[in-house]
Amino acid sequence: MHTVLDEPSGGVADETHSDGGGDDLSDFDSLFDEPMGQNVHETTVWKQDPARRSPPRPGSPNFVPGLYFHWPTITVPPDLERQVVVGCLTSWFLNPPRDHDSQLDLDSFLEASSFNDVNQVMLFNRADGVHQPTPPTLSTAPVWLPCLTSLLAYVSEALAPPVLDISTWDILFSPEPSNDPGDAPDVPGGTEQSGKRSRQAIINLYHPGEGISDHIDLLGRYDDGIVGVSLISGCVMRFGKPDHGHHRDPLSHQDHQYTNLYLPPRSVVALVGDARYKWTHGIPSRRLDLVQEQSRHDPERSTWLDRQLRLSVTFRWLLPGADTVGSTDSPSIPSN
Repeated sequence: MHTVLDEPSGGVADETHSDGGGDDLSDFDSLFDEPMGQNVHETTVWKQDPARRSPPRPGSPNFVPGLYFHWPTITVPPDLERQVVVGCLTSWFLNPPRDHDSQLDLDSFLEASSFNDVNQVMLFNRADGVHQPTPPTLSTAPVWLPCLTSLLAYVSEALAPPVLDISTWDILFSPEPSNDPGDAPDVPGGTEQSGKRSRQAIINLYHPGEGISDHIDLLGRYDDGIVGVSLISGCVMRFGKPDHGHHRDPLSHQDHQYTNLYLPPRSVVALVGDARYKWTHGIPSRRLDLVQEQSRHDPERSTWLDRQLRLSVTFRWLLPGADTVGSTDSPSIPSN
């Protein structure tokens, strides 16, 4: 799905998921106040710093504690990718919604699809699980597609120890994490609450050129532990942190240090602790990404990748009370 370019041919128009104004991302207090409506402006695309294909190692400049990315070791199987993409698109993103031909491959299905104006869907469910690293089960509900249950089960099993340590896996996948309260982040809610957590899945559809502003997921709505899956195509995700210590507003756009990480199609990224609470993450709005090739013969070589249609699925835990917003009978689709 990627077109490899030797060099960019001309400027690239700035595009975003939706039009919006203002740069202050600290005022979001609604469950649906995702910063997708913020304008993200890149200058000229060829001024990009090449994105890495793996996160910086501990002790390296721009190391992001709590960022877990095990590509290509952990990759969503193509058949599962097709199930999720076809299931989500036919349910919410096509105009009009339609049944799909099970004989079509994914590329043919996408070429035959006509998209509506929806770019984001939020689903809610309560998980029933146990503390040991086994795939979680989700109570059946009309809002939660079986393919999302399969995707979550695959990711949970793929990241189970020894890939992740048990405490990290617990934060990401257990509805009742058994963290030591002394290790809980100093944020609203944290992982100190008792009782089972409710899970949210947010499905975003990005057309070529679209992005999302640098942000930290709402502290008053979401608990620790975020898992994101990229499907159909890839993109660069930018992680940023202020240079002047934790007392500086992490949503300030000044004096950030950045790590650019390329998320290939079918890749899985997880954020825990500092990566979730102290580093912003976002997707620059542009049509081309400059990405390191990781060539053994030329480690500094980079290539331009043309963005294609991308579907992302993000699993997050809701803090107590946050699951009371929205209907349990149908998916919540924001107007933007």
